[in-house]
Amino acid sequence: YISHFNPSFLLFTGDDSKFYKTPGSGLIFLTFLPFLIIGIMHLVKKADSGAKIILIWLFLSPVASSVTRLSASANRAFIMLIPFTILISLGIGEFYDRYRINKKKWIVTVICLFLLFDFSYYLDNYYVHLSAKYGKDIQYQTKETVLAINRLRPAYNQIWITPKFPGYIHLLFHLRFPPEKYQVQANLGELDEF
Repeated sequence: YISHFNPSFLLFTGDDSKFYKTPGSGLIFLTFLPFLIIGIMHLVKKADSGAKIILIWLFLSPVASSVTRLSASANRAFIMLIPFTILISLGIGEFYDRYRINKKKWIVTVICLFLLFDFSYYLDNYYVHLSAKYGKDIQYQTKETVLAINRLRPAYNQIWITPKFPGYIHLLFHLRFPPEKYQVQANLGELDEF
């Protein structure tokens, strides 16, 4: 449970599962951290029923994820992002009100530059480094592999596929195999085998 609130998980590394991970990125941009802190402080001071609901939501949201095998799990804890977004938004609003940002345009410029850097860094990690670093883990080019198998199929009596291939479901999906035909002939192994 506590690992969902680990700053490393939230800001720098994200999920341990490579399937749900963008290298070098957490769930929240580092630029948003001061606004998150301001938002939490604002909500704690406010202490009305709306504030309590958001805080309860934030602290209850990782419960389901924490009882699973992969904890902290970004895809199971995504519900945490809603209260985090609300808190960050409240922090931005409070920061704007407190420091009269409309009279200090340079602050907005600096914050926007930090956000632009964070966003560019994320896009670089996602579009350039993700497939290179975790290509096998995220099943990169599975569709292309299945389509290549389909092109080669007429030339061979049998095609053997390594057990390391991500699973038969990709073959069925990309070859558009009718589910009703497959279900009749399926000889499935253990649950969660694939």
